[in-house]
Amino acid sequence: MKSVDVQSNYDYVSDLYHVDGKSPDRSYRFVANQPGRVAEIKVLGYTITDPKGLTTLVPSESETSVVIGDVILMDCPKEVFRKRQQAQAELSTARTMAPKQEFREFAARHGVEVVEGGRV
Repeated sequence: MKSVDVQSNYDYVSDLYHVDGKSPDRSYRFVANQPGRVAEIKVLGYTITDPKGLTTLVPSESETSVVIGDVILMDCPKEVFRKRQQAQAELSTARTMAPKQEFREFAARHGVEVVEGGRV
C-alpha cells in the first residue's frame, strides 16, 4: 500500500480516511482498532482489509492492514452488507409499526374510532 502527496489531485478530498482502489464488490468501514470491537465486526462478516492496491491520504501504520490512528479498515462482500441492511430496515419498520398497532387495538377495545392520516 502507498500513501499519496496531499498536494496532488487529492486536494479536493477533505476526508483523512479516504481510500482509493477499493473493490466495488466489497463494503468497507473503519472500525475502532480494539480487539473486542474488531471481533464484533468480524461476526457481521467483515475481515481486516488487505492493503495491497489501496491508496490512502494518511500513511498506514501497518504493513499488513490499513491502520490510521486508532481505526482499522475492514471489508465484507456487498451482498452480506445489503442483506444485513435489509434486515435492519425490516426490524426498524416493525418497531415503528408495533406501537401504532397496539394503539389501534387499545382504541378498538374502548370504542374509539381511529382515523388514518388526518384529523377528525
